[in-house]
Amino acid sequence: AAKYDVPAHHHHAIGSTGAECVNCHMPTTHYMVVDPRRDHSIRIPRPDLSVKFGTPNACTGCHLELEKSKGVAAELSPAILPGATRRTEDLGKASAPSDAAGPRVTLPQPLPEREGGDAKAGRAAQTKSQQPEFPLYYPDYLAAARAGDKKAAAEISRLNHWAKVHTEQWYGVRADRLPPFAAAMDAARRDAPDAETLLVAVARNVEYPAIVRATAIGQLIRFNGPLATEAIIRGLTDPDPLVRTTAVGGIATRRTDGAGRVGQLASKLTDPVRLVRVEAARILAADRSLLSPQQQKQLDTALAEYRAGQMVNNDQATAHANLGTLSESLGQFDDAEREYLIALKLDKRFFPAQFNLALLYSRQGKKDQTEKLLRGIIREATATTDPQHLLTPVLVDANYLLGLLLNERPEKLAEAEQALLAAWRLDPQRVDVTYGLATFYADHGRWDDAEKFALRVNQLAPRDSGAVELLRQIRAGKARGERK
Repeated sequence: AAKYDVPAHHHHAIGSTGAECVNCHMPTTHYMVVDPRRDHSIRIPRPDLSVKFGTPNACTGCHLELEKSKGVAAELSPAILPGATRRTEDLGKASAPSDAAGPRVTLPQPLPEREGGDAKAGRAAQTKSQQPEFPLYYPDYLAAARAGDKKAAAEISRLNHWAKVHTEQWYGVRADRLPPFAAAMDAARRDAPDAETLLVAVARNVEYPAIVRATAIGQLIRFNGPLATEAIIRGLTDPDPLVRTTAVGGIATRRTDGAGRVGQLASKLTDPVRLVRVEAARILAADRSLLSPQQQKQLDTALAEYRAGQMVNNDQATAHANLGTLSESLGQFDDAEREYLIALKLDKRFFPAQFNLALLYSRQGKKDQTEKLLRGIIREATATTDPQHLLTPVLVDANYLLGLLLNERPEKLAEAEQALLAAWRLDPQRVDVTYGLATFYADHGRWDDAEKFALRVNQLAPRDSGAVELLRQIRAGKARGERK
């Protein structure tokens, strides 16, 4: 304590919140809006990596919230001066995200389920300053910046650079023994040309923590090349169960048939760790007929473990949605529908169950029920306040599936196009949605539009042979001047 609990180490006023070990090395993140949890990776704050890769860091998070709640500019804060010893009461109170009210900004609020005419009129008459306010924390700034808010991005960038300057003055420029794994994760999220190579290097290196290697394998799932596949297969025998579990899930994304999956995963049905066993069982459920009698018994045992685990939380919609997905894999469609409906009885706005039920109805040819569900998802998700954009994937999937469904009905092609475009505008980086738009326009002879989106697919997935073939076919159709 004598070595670290001193201003020469932490460079904050003695007794202030900024001098507490946990606030630098175990910063909080708010889960489910109201539940602050501390990061147990216990890492050194790295503003230099924030500047380079856009990763969060404790320094920026604390001082951003301090500035916005107290109006104290970071450059003027006495608590960050080298050797500072003066206690700053306001700084100590304001810089703790877990017990501070937080700065507030005006955001739209969710509509009540039932609302009379007077209530509607009253809400419409509210001025902007009268609307309810929402507490704004560092993660909200990060989410806004990711969504394209230039002001939020500028604020984060300013403090990242400020923190980098100070930490390098105090501790020097850091020399890493291992390359920061942030480089690989950043490359993956940008789909950089070297992303696959960097991720494979992280996945293979046992000097990285297991959660880092598992994350690298999780990112490699998006890549179809031999390097990614080899790293995923290698992960099946990793000493850590988290890595093995992620690798098992990765096998499900490989371009292999059922026999190939059985060959790679059957041994995992008897893994010493239940998490690995049940993940293997979940994936192999659809391939049950390809298993040997002994393997089928092992599958049934692991599936029983999976069901028992879900039933521990059988008062939660998530558990029944998971059981519904399992029933679908086993071809038990009536059971799947029943589980999804139970999930929605427990939580009528549980979007994953709604979407899975829509997919089930679509596969069964129940188009009217599918359309009704999808339109309901879009309506409810759009009306829900979502400052961190957590519902964006839900809206993308619902609009995309609705577009594909409406495309089968000639009288609704205009609506189909609008739904597909809505999905794409929400997430222009989604390869499947962009691919779907390219094929939609190609199917209807709109070659210029088809080519534009096919080119975008090739930019998003430059190593995908299917993307190259799509563009070739569209250009060939355009050259022939085909009309459909």
